Amino acid sequence: MIEHIQHQGQVYAIVVRWDYEPDGVQFVTSSENSLQVGVLKHPYGAVIKPHFHKSSPKEIKEIQEVLLIQRGKVVAKFYDEQNNEVAHVTLQAGDTVLLLAGGHGFEIIEDTKMIEVKQGPYYGRDQDKELLKA
Repeated sequence: MIEHIQHQGQVYAIVVRWDYEPDGVQFVTSSENSLQVGVLKHPYGAVIKPHFHKSSPKEIKEIQEVLLIQRGKVVAKFYDEQNNEVAHVTLQAGDTVLLLAGGHGFEIIEDTKMIEVKQGPYYGRDQDKELLKA
């Protein structure tokens, strides 16, 4: 299952639940999104041909993140520009969330292991993050 976390017409996040089973390759982001996230389902014996990715300059205007919950459970909270919580969702092992817009924070409600992917380079918390007053 795919869930879009929205507030006032803006998509703050996309949740890909652990049991989402598309046919073939399905991207949950639009082709214009600065971070592409897809679910690739292939049958036994399929081959993905070896390949390189061509170098091409791209302009990234917003930093986006993907978190894969490998183990545990968290509540993801989403915030608007005025630091108001506008939505929250519980994520469990196997769920993936793409953080697109607004602010976010997490409450760990079980021992948790997550994998995080985001654009780099990372210059440290003081330069790259603005902490909310939530």
